[in-house]
Amino acid sequence: MDDLAACTIVVEAIPEVLDLKRSLFEDLERIVSPAAVLATNTSALPVAEIGSRLARPERFLGLHFFNPPTAMKLVEIVRTATTGARAIAAATDFSVALERTPVLVADTAGFIVNRIARPFYLQAMRALDREVADVATLDALARGAGFPMGPFALMDLIGIDVNAAVSRAASGEKPAAAFTLTLTVKFSAIRPQKWCCRNTTRADRSSSSIPMAFSSLWRTPPERAALTFRGDHRR
Repeated sequence: MDDLAACTIVVEAIPEVLDLKRSLFEDLERIVSPAAVLATNTSALPVAEIGSRLARPERFLGLHFFNPPTAMKLVEIVRTATTGARAIAAATDFSVALERTPVLVADTAGFIVNRIARPFYLQAMRALDREVADVATLDALARGAGFPMGPFALMDLIGIDVNAAVSRAASGEKPAAAFTLTLTVKFSAIRPQKWCCRNTTRADRSSSSIPMAFSSLWRTPPERAALTFRGDHRR
């Protein structure tokens, strides 16, 4: 990471694991100049907790881009109680230079977009779990209602593992039991299914179709949040 020493702003985008992010920023603080701004791209983890070990917390904030970042214009600039005005101004200028639309938000569960978007995903997953309709039908209904993408297609784009981590973090203000659900995710050796969880790296794609389940994922500690394989998932 020594190549980052001359950077004036560094944006982190590693997995949504609090201790992993904390350690990275401790290392970055020792490498970059005292004037450099440090930003996390976390989707929902508390920004203040990520930067809690920094010697200069005033230069730390959230800079949350959306998937796909090459197309999505919105950027959430997440300020903490210790974020300084200079860091906010630098993050704003950086976002504008990238031709993005920055929005200043407070460091709260899910920020703005992910707080509002949770029901879109969760209700779709509950409908699937209760066999109200299949994935293709639920996605088609969402598109018919005016959404550019269905909830499962969007989760596939983002990564189901990332979406799970965001939902867990964003549910911090609600009872965990309210978010308990079971999901079935399939992989194909030839091509991914409609809902393929492609960003999950533990998938064994050697067989033609591998059932996999997410169970009670809001009761699972972050360090154990990897998807769990089941040999045969039936209701």
